[in-house]
Amino acid sequence: MKNEKIRVLQVNASNFGKGGISTTIFRLMQEINDNNIVFSFLTDKEVPEEYLREIKEKRGTIEKIPDMSLKKNKNWLKYKYLRDVLKKNKYDIVHINGDNALALSPYIFAAKLMKDCKIVVHAHTTGFGEGNAFARRIKENVNNLFRGWILSGIDLKIACCHEAANFMFPRQEIKNVHIMKNGLIPQKYEFVQEKRDALRDEMGVNDKIVVGHIGRFSYAKNHKFLIELFHYMKNENKDVELWLIGDGEDEDSIRNQVHEKGLEKNIRFLGVINNVQDYLCGMDIMVFPSRYEGLPLVLVEAQTNDLPIVCSDVISKDTFFNDKVVSCSLYEPYSKWIKVINKSLGKKRRKMTDETKRAGFDMNDIANKVKELYYSVLN
Repeated sequence: MKNEKIRVLQVNASNFGKGGISTTIFRLMQEINDNNIVFSFLTDKEVPEEYLREIKEKRGTIEKIPDMSLKKNKNWLKYKYLRDVLKKNKYDIVHINGDNALALSPYIFAAKLMKDCKIVVHAHTTGFGEGNAFARRIKENVNNLFRGWILSGIDLKIACCHEAANFMFPRQEIKNVHIMKNGLIPQKYEFVQEKRDALRDEMGVNDKIVVGHIGRFSYAKNHKFLIELFHYMKNENKDVELWLIGDGEDEDSIRNQVHEKGLEKNIRFLGVINNVQDYLCGMDIMVFPSRYEGLPLVLVEAQTNDLPIVCSDVISKDTFFNDKVVSCSLYEPYSKWIKVINKSLGKKRRKMTDETKRAGFDMNDIANKVKELYYSVLN
Protein backbone atom coordinates (compact mmCIF):
# COMPACT_ATOMS: atom_id res chain seq x y z
CA MET A 1 0.00 0.00 0.00
CA LYS A 2 2.84 2.44 0.77
CA ASN A 3 3.93 2.47 -2.87
CA GLU A 4 0.46 3.49 -4.09
CA LYS A 5 -1.33 6.82 -3.94
CA ILE A 6 -3.89 7.03 -1.15
CA ARG A 7 -6.64 9.41 -2.19
CA VAL A 8 -8.51 10.97 0.71
CA LEU A 9 -11.67 13.04 0.21
CA GLN A 10 -12.32 15.50 3.02
CA VAL A 11 -16.01 16.23 3.56
CA ASN A 12 -17.34 19.17 5.64
CA ALA A 13 -13.91 20.81 5.87
CA SER A 14 -14.42 23.46 3.21
CA ASN A 15 -15.03 26.81 4.91
CA PHE A 16 -11.41 27.75 4.27
CA GLY A 17 -9.98 30.52 6.43
CA LYS A 18 -13.13 30.80 8.55
CA GLY A 19 -14.00 27.56 10.31
CA GLY A 20 -12.14 25.58 12.94
CA ILE A 21 -12.79 22.27 11.18
CA SER A 22 -11.39 23.46 7.86
CA THR A 23 -8.39 25.01 9.60
CA THR A 24 -7.62 21.76 11.41
CA ILE A 25 -7.94 19.59 8.30
CA PHE A 26 -6.01 22.01 6.10
CA ARG A 27 -3.16 22.00 8.61
CA LEU A 28 -3.32 18.21 8.62
CA MET A 29 -2.83 18.22 4.85
CA GLN A 30 0.12 20.60 5.21
CA GLU A 31 1.89 18.52 7.83
CA ILE A 32 1.36 14.93 6.65
CA ASN A 33 4.84 14.12 5.42
CA ASP A 34 3.92 11.44 2.90
CA ASN A 35 3.85 11.93 -0.85
CA ASN A 36 1.55 8.91 -1.19
CA ILE A 37 -1.34 10.57 0.68
CA VAL A 38 -3.31 13.08 -1.39
CA PHE A 39 -6.12 15.20 0.05
CA SER A 40 -9.10 16.48 -1.93
CA PHE A 41 -11.97 18.58 -0.58
CA LEU A 42 -15.71 18.46 -1.25
CA THR A 43 -17.10 21.99 -1.12
CA ASP A 44 -20.04 24.11 -2.20
CA LYS A 45 -18.12 27.32 -1.43
CA GLU A 46 -15.56 29.32 -3.33
CA VAL A 47 -12.01 28.44 -2.33
CA PRO A 48 -9.66 31.40 -1.70
CA GLU A 49 -6.71 31.43 -4.06
CA GLU A 50 -4.04 30.89 -1.40
CA TYR A 51 -5.74 27.67 -0.24
CA LEU A 52 -6.45 26.49 -3.77
CA ARG A 53 -2.84 27.02 -4.76
CA GLU A 54 -1.49 24.96 -1.86
CA ILE A 55 -3.99 22.14 -2.43
CA LYS A 56 -2.86 21.94 -6.07
CA GLU A 57 0.79 22.00 -5.00
CA LYS A 58 0.04 18.96 -2.82
CA ARG A 59 -1.56 17.31 -5.92
CA GLY A 60 -5.02 17.54 -4.39
CA THR A 61 -8.24 18.64 -6.06
CA ILE A 62 -11.42 20.51 -5.26
CA GLU A 63 -14.65 18.60 -5.80
CA LYS A 64 -16.95 21.56 -6.41
CA ILE A 65 -20.67 21.04 -5.91
CA PRO A 66 -23.48 23.64 -6.23
CA ASP A 67 -24.03 26.10 -3.38
CA MET A 68 -26.59 24.55 -1.03
CA SER A 69 -27.15 27.53 1.27
CA LEU A 70 -30.51 28.47 -0.28
CA LYS A 71 -31.60 25.07 -1.51
CA LYS A 72 -34.38 22.91 -0.12
CA ASN A 73 -33.93 19.18 0.48
CA LYS A 74 -30.34 19.72 1.62
CA ASN A 75 -30.00 16.21 3.03
CA TRP A 76 -30.98 14.62 -0.29
CA LEU A 77 -28.58 16.91 -2.15
CA LYS A 78 -25.70 16.11 0.21
CA TYR A 79 -26.29 12.42 -0.42
CA LYS A 80 -26.64 12.86 -4.19
CA TYR A 81 -23.60 15.10 -4.69
CA LEU A 82 -21.24 12.93 -2.67
CA ARG A 83 -22.59 9.78 -4.32
CA ASP A 84 -21.97 11.28 -7.76
CA VAL A 85 -18.46 12.42 -6.84
CA LEU A 86 -17.54 8.99 -5.47
CA LYS A 87 -18.90 7.25 -8.55
CA LYS A 88 -16.89 9.56 -10.81
CA ASN A 89 -13.59 9.40 -8.91
CA LYS A 90 -11.99 6.59 -6.96
CA TYR A 91 -11.19 7.57 -3.38
CA ASP A 92 -9.58 5.19 -0.94
CA ILE A 93 -10.83 7.06 2.14
CA VAL A 94 -13.77 9.40 2.72
CA HIS A 95 -12.97 11.45 5.83
CA ILE A 96 -16.29 12.92 7.02
CA ASN A 97 -15.98 15.77 9.50
CA GLY A 98 -18.84 17.17 11.53
CA ASP A 99 -20.86 17.65 14.66
CA ASN A 100 -23.36 14.80 15.03
CA ALA A 101 -24.43 11.56 13.35
CA LEU A 102 -27.79 12.95 12.26
CA ALA A 103 -26.23 15.81 10.28
CA LEU A 104 -23.62 13.52 8.72
CA SER A 105 -26.02 10.73 7.77
CA PRO A 106 -26.47 11.75 4.08
CA TYR A 107 -22.71 11.70 3.56
CA ILE A 108 -22.26 8.45 5.48
CA PHE A 109 -24.98 6.64 3.52
CA ALA A 110 -23.51 7.88 0.20
CA ALA A 111 -20.04 6.67 1.18
CA LYS A 112 -21.40 3.26 2.21
CA LEU A 113 -22.44 2.68 -1.42
CA MET A 114 -18.77 2.47 -2.39
CA LYS A 115 -17.55 -1.01 -1.49
CA ASP A 116 -13.83 -0.27 -1.90
CA CYS A 117 -13.94 2.99 0.04
CA LYS A 118 -13.03 3.24 3.74
CA ILE A 119 -15.11 5.63 5.85
CA VAL A 120 -13.69 7.87 8.58
CA VAL A 121 -16.06 9.83 10.84
CA HIS A 122 -14.40 12.67 12.75
CA ALA A 123 -16.33 14.32 15.63
CA HIS A 124 -15.58 17.98 16.22
CA THR A 125 -18.11 19.34 18.74
CA THR A 126 -20.42 18.54 21.64
CA GLY A 127 -23.82 20.05 20.89
CA PHE A 128 -26.49 21.14 18.44
CA GLY A 129 -26.47 24.66 17.04
CA GLU A 130 -30.09 25.41 17.83
CA GLY A 131 -31.21 28.51 19.68
CA ASN A 132 -34.61 26.96 20.35
CA ALA A 133 -34.35 24.63 23.34
CA PHE A 134 -37.30 22.44 22.27
CA ALA A 135 -35.92 21.93 18.74
CA ARG A 136 -32.49 21.20 20.20
CA ARG A 137 -33.91 18.53 22.52
CA ILE A 138 -35.83 16.88 19.69
CA LYS A 139 -32.68 16.67 17.57
CA GLU A 140 -30.66 15.30 20.48
CA ASN A 141 -33.22 12.55 21.09
CA VAL A 142 -33.47 11.61 17.41
CA ASN A 143 -29.68 11.64 17.08
CA ASN A 144 -29.24 9.37 20.12
CA LEU A 145 -31.93 7.02 18.86
CA PHE A 146 -30.48 6.51 15.37
CA ARG A 147 -26.74 7.16 15.69
CA GLY A 148 -25.90 3.50 16.28
CA TRP A 149 -27.61 2.57 13.02
CA ILE A 150 -26.18 5.53 11.08
CA LEU A 151 -22.63 4.84 12.24
CA SER A 152 -22.69 1.06 11.85
CA GLY A 153 -19.89 -0.25 9.67
CA ILE A 154 -17.68 2.84 9.98
CA ASP A 155 -14.02 1.90 9.47
CA LEU A 156 -12.35 4.56 11.61
CA LYS A 157 -13.72 6.78 14.38
CA ILE A 158 -11.91 9.97 15.45
CA ALA A 159 -12.86 12.73 17.90
CA CYS A 160 -11.14 15.96 18.88
CA CYS A 161 -11.80 15.31 22.58
CA HIS A 162 -13.53 12.82 24.85
CA GLU A 163 -16.69 14.93 25.12
CA ALA A 164 -17.02 15.08 21.33
CA ALA A 165 -16.56 11.29 21.18
CA ASN A 166 -19.39 10.81 23.69
CA PHE A 167 -21.65 13.18 21.76
CA MET A 168 -21.08 11.61 18.34
CA PHE A 169 -20.69 7.90 19.00
CA PRO A 170 -22.80 5.31 20.89
CA ARG A 171 -21.51 4.39 24.33
CA GLN A 172 -20.49 0.88 23.30
CA GLU A 173 -18.26 2.32 20.55
CA ILE A 174 -16.31 4.81 22.69
CA LYS A 175 -13.47 2.36 23.30
CA ASN A 176 -12.84 2.28 19.54
CA VAL A 177 -12.61 6.06 19.11
CA HIS A 178 -9.19 7.64 18.55
CA ILE A 179 -8.77 11.04 20.24
CA MET A 180 -6.92 13.41 17.92
CA LYS A 181 -6.59 16.94 19.26
CA ASN A 182 -6.85 19.99 17.02
CA GLY A 183 -3.28 21.08 16.42
CA LEU A 184 -1.06 23.91 15.23
CA ILE A 185 2.56 24.83 14.57
CA PRO A 186 3.44 26.18 18.04
CA GLN A 187 6.22 28.55 16.93
CA LYS A 188 3.78 30.47 14.75
CA TYR A 189 1.67 31.51 17.75
CA GLU A 190 4.37 32.53 20.21
CA PHE A 191 3.97 35.89 21.93
CA VAL A 192 6.18 38.58 20.37
CA GLN A 193 6.39 41.94 22.14
CA GLU A 194 7.32 43.77 18.92
CA LYS A 195 4.16 42.47 17.20
CA ARG A 196 2.07 43.59 20.16
CA ASP A 197 3.56 47.09 20.19
CA ALA A 198 3.19 47.57 16.42
CA LEU A 199 -0.43 46.39 16.28
CA ARG A 200 -1.58 48.34 19.33
CA ASP A 201 0.04 51.47 17.92
CA GLU A 202 -1.70 50.88 14.57
CA MET A 203 -5.06 50.32 16.31
CA GLY A 204 -4.61 53.29 18.64
CA VAL A 205 -5.13 51.29 21.83
CA ASN A 206 -1.77 51.69 23.58
CA ASP A 207 -3.29 52.62 26.94
CA LYS A 208 -6.47 50.55 26.74
CA ILE A 209 -7.39 47.11 27.98
CA VAL A 210 -8.21 45.02 24.91
CA VAL A 211 -10.65 42.14 25.36
CA GLY A 212 -10.63 39.73 22.42
CA HIS A 213 -12.89 37.08 20.98
CA ILE A 214 -12.31 34.94 17.89
CA GLY A 215 -15.14 32.82 16.57
CA ARG A 216 -18.06 32.51 14.22
CA PHE A 217 -21.10 34.66 14.99
CA SER A 218 -23.35 31.74 15.90
CA TYR A 219 -25.51 30.37 18.70
CA ALA A 220 -22.68 28.19 20.00
CA LYS A 221 -20.25 31.09 20.51
CA ASN A 222 -22.74 33.10 22.61
CA HIS A 223 -21.84 36.62 21.45
CA LYS A 224 -25.03 37.96 23.05
CA PHE A 225 -23.67 37.10 26.48
CA LEU A 226 -20.29 38.59 25.57
CA ILE A 227 -21.78 41.94 24.53
CA GLU A 228 -23.88 42.15 27.69
CA LEU A 229 -20.80 41.32 29.78
CA PHE A 230 -18.73 43.95 27.97
CA HIS A 231 -21.48 46.51 28.60
CA TYR A 232 -21.01 46.04 32.35
CA MET A 233 -17.22 46.09 31.97
CA LYS A 234 -17.44 49.40 30.12
CA ASN A 235 -19.50 50.90 32.92
CA GLU A 236 -16.69 50.06 35.35
CA ASN A 237 -13.75 51.03 33.12
CA LYS A 238 -14.00 53.45 30.21
CA ASP A 239 -10.53 52.47 28.87
CA VAL A 240 -11.58 49.05 27.62
CA GLU A 241 -12.17 47.88 24.06
CA LEU A 242 -13.55 44.66 22.55
CA TRP A 243 -12.20 43.09 19.34
CA LEU A 244 -14.47 40.62 17.57
CA ILE A 245 -12.79 38.50 14.90
CA GLY A 246 -14.91 36.33 12.59
CA ASP A 247 -18.15 36.40 10.64
CA GLY A 248 -21.34 34.36 10.63
CA GLU A 249 -25.10 34.19 10.49
CA ASP A 250 -25.68 36.09 13.77
CA GLU A 251 -23.46 39.06 12.99
CA ASP A 252 -26.30 41.43 12.09
CA SER A 253 -28.20 40.73 15.30
CA ILE A 254 -25.03 41.26 17.35
CA ARG A 255 -24.36 44.55 15.57
CA ASN A 256 -27.91 45.58 16.49
CA GLN A 257 -27.27 44.67 20.12
CA VAL A 258 -24.06 46.74 20.09
CA HIS A 259 -26.02 49.70 18.65
CA GLU A 260 -28.76 49.37 21.27
CA LYS A 261 -26.13 49.41 24.03
CA GLY A 262 -24.39 52.44 22.50
CA LEU A 263 -21.09 50.58 22.24
CA GLU A 264 -20.19 51.23 18.58
CA LYS A 265 -17.10 53.27 19.56
CA ASN A 266 -15.86 50.57 21.93
CA ILE A 267 -16.33 47.37 19.89
CA ARG A 268 -14.54 46.59 16.65
CA PHE A 269 -15.89 44.05 14.17
CA LEU A 270 -12.67 42.96 12.47
CA GLY A 271 -14.09 40.26 10.20
CA VAL A 272 -12.04 37.28 9.05
CA ILE A 273 -8.30 37.89 9.23
CA ASN A 274 -5.26 35.86 8.19
CA ASN A 275 -2.82 37.05 10.87
CA VAL A 276 -4.66 35.90 13.99
CA GLN A 277 -1.36 35.43 15.83
CA ASP A 278 -0.62 39.17 15.62
CA TYR A 279 -3.99 40.04 17.13
CA LEU A 280 -3.48 37.54 19.94
CA CYS A 281 -0.28 39.40 20.79
CA GLY A 282 -2.21 42.68 20.78
CA MET A 283 -4.98 41.51 23.13
CA ASP A 284 -4.81 41.64 26.93
CA ILE A 285 -7.31 38.85 27.53
CA MET A 286 -9.61 36.52 25.60
CA VAL A 287 -13.18 35.99 26.79
CA PHE A 288 -14.86 32.90 25.38
CA PRO A 289 -18.38 32.29 26.75
CA SER A 290 -19.42 29.42 24.44
CA ARG A 291 -22.62 27.48 25.08
CA TYR A 292 -20.92 24.31 23.84
CA GLU A 293 -17.69 23.36 22.08
CA GLY A 294 -15.59 20.44 21.00
CA LEU A 295 -11.95 21.39 21.30
CA PRO A 296 -11.77 25.05 20.17
CA LEU A 297 -8.59 25.55 18.19
CA VAL A 298 -8.54 29.27 18.94
CA LEU A 299 -8.05 28.52 22.64
CA VAL A 300 -5.06 26.35 21.80
CA GLU A 301 -3.67 29.25 19.76
CA ALA A 302 -4.33 31.72 22.59
CA GLN A 303 -2.71 29.47 25.21
CA THR A 304 0.35 29.05 22.98
CA ASN A 305 0.47 32.86 22.83
CA ASP A 306 0.21 32.84 26.66
CA LEU A 307 -2.81 35.12 26.48
CA PRO A 308 -4.98 35.02 29.63
CA ILE A 309 -8.35 33.36 28.93
CA VAL A 310 -11.68 33.42 30.75
CA CYS A 311 -14.06 30.88 29.24
CA SER A 312 -17.27 29.06 30.01
CA ASP A 313 -17.03 25.82 31.97
CA VAL A 314 -18.59 23.71 29.18
CA ILE A 315 -15.33 23.51 27.25
CA SER A 316 -13.50 20.20 27.26
CA LYS A 317 -10.71 19.92 29.82
CA ASP A 318 -8.70 18.28 27.02
CA THR A 319 -8.22 21.84 25.72
CA PHE A 320 -6.33 23.25 28.66
CA PHE A 321 -2.59 23.21 29.34
CA ASN A 322 -1.87 26.80 30.43
CA ASP A 323 -2.46 28.03 33.99
CA LYS A 324 -3.74 31.36 32.65
CA VAL A 325 -7.06 29.76 31.70
CA VAL A 326 -9.96 30.27 34.11
CA SER A 327 -13.39 28.69 33.62
CA CYS A 328 -16.60 30.34 34.77
CA SER A 329 -20.19 29.15 34.64
CA LEU A 330 -22.64 30.92 32.33
CA TYR A 331 -25.04 30.86 35.28
CA GLU A 332 -22.73 33.10 37.29
CA PRO A 333 -23.59 36.84 37.35
CA TYR A 334 -21.69 39.23 35.10
CA SER A 335 -20.05 40.70 38.19
CA LYS A 336 -18.36 37.35 38.89
CA TRP A 337 -17.05 37.17 35.31
CA ILE A 338 -15.71 40.73 35.57
CA LYS A 339 -13.98 39.94 38.85
CA VAL A 340 -12.31 36.88 37.26
CA ILE A 341 -11.30 38.92 34.20
CA ASN A 342 -9.78 41.72 36.27
CA LYS A 343 -7.81 39.22 38.34
CA SER A 344 -6.43 37.63 35.15
CA LEU A 345 -5.11 40.86 33.63
CA GLY A 346 -1.55 42.15 33.71
CA LYS A 347 0.39 38.89 33.89
CA LYS A 348 3.70 38.65 32.06
CA ARG A 349 3.59 36.56 28.87
CA ARG A 350 5.92 33.56 28.49
CA LYS A 351 7.18 31.31 25.73
CA MET A 352 4.81 28.29 25.58
CA THR A 353 6.12 26.27 22.62
CA ASP A 354 7.37 23.32 24.66
CA GLU A 355 4.22 23.20 26.81
CA THR A 356 2.03 23.16 23.70
CA LYS A 357 3.97 20.23 22.28
CA ARG A 358 3.89 18.30 25.55
CA ALA A 359 0.13 18.79 25.75
CA GLY A 360 -0.28 17.01 22.40
CA PHE A 361 -1.16 19.97 20.16
CA ASP A 362 1.83 19.91 17.81
CA MET A 363 0.33 19.43 14.34
CA ASN A 364 3.33 17.51 13.11
CA ASP A 365 2.84 14.83 15.78
CA ILE A 366 -0.92 14.72 15.14
CA ALA A 367 -0.37 14.36 11.38
CA ASN A 368 1.94 11.39 11.94
CA LYS A 369 -0.75 9.69 14.06
CA VAL A 370 -3.46 10.28 11.44
CA LYS A 371 -1.13 8.98 8.72
CA GLU A 372 -0.63 5.76 10.71
CA LEU A 373 -4.41 5.40 11.14
CA TYR A 374 -5.00 5.85 7.40
CA TYR A 375 -2.52 3.08 6.59
CA SER A 376 -3.91 0.79 9.30
CA VAL A 377 -7.48 1.08 8.04
CA LEU A 378 -6.41 0.28 4.47
CA ASN A 379 -4.32 -2.75 5.39
